[in-house]
Amino acid sequence: MGGRSARTGKNLPAPGFMVCHSLQMRMPKVILSEETVQRLEALQSDDESYDELVAELLTAHDAEELSLFGADAE
Repeated sequence: MGGRSARTGKNLPAPGFMVCHSLQMRMPKVILSEETVQRLEALQSDDESYDELVAELLTAHDAEELSLFGADAE
């Protein structure tokens, strides 16, 4: 669906892939020990990024907290 703009004739990216260059995301820097990196790598799937792995670990942590708080409510 991307292609040429009707007005300028320039190639433009498809609407779903347009990038706003005026916004710059600041990525946090995280310092990990060698042991922690080794533990993460042991948990990491072959094609899984560190971002995906950390998100999965956070989701599991959140679910564990919810189940602990839910047990107190009964």
